[in-house]
Amino acid sequence: MMIFFGIFNTAPSIAILTLFGIFLSAIYSFVLLTRIAFGPASLYIRSFYDLTRREFYTLFPLGFLIIFLGLFPTFLTSYWTFTLVTWF
Repeated sequence: MMIFFGIFNTAPSIAILTLFGIFLSAIYSFVLLTRIAFGPASLYIRSFYDLTRREFYTLFPLGFLIIFLGLFPTFLTSYWTFTLVTWF
C-alpha cells in the first residue's frame, strides 16, 4: 500500500494503470479457478493416476528440503557472510 501511495503522489496515471492490471489479473485468477475446480470433468482426466513411484522419488527430496529450510532457515543462511566492500 505504501508503494501505491507513493506512486499516486508522483505519477497517478501509472498508478491507475497498475491497479487496473492488478484487478484484471485477480478477476482472471478467480475465473480460472472456478473453471478448473468446478467445471465439468474432462474425458482425458478420468484415466489419470495420482503419482508414479518415479515422480514420488523425485519430488520427495524437494518437498523435504522446502519444509526443512522453511522450518530451519539458519541451516542455510548461517554460511552466508555479508561484508561491506569499499572501492576507494
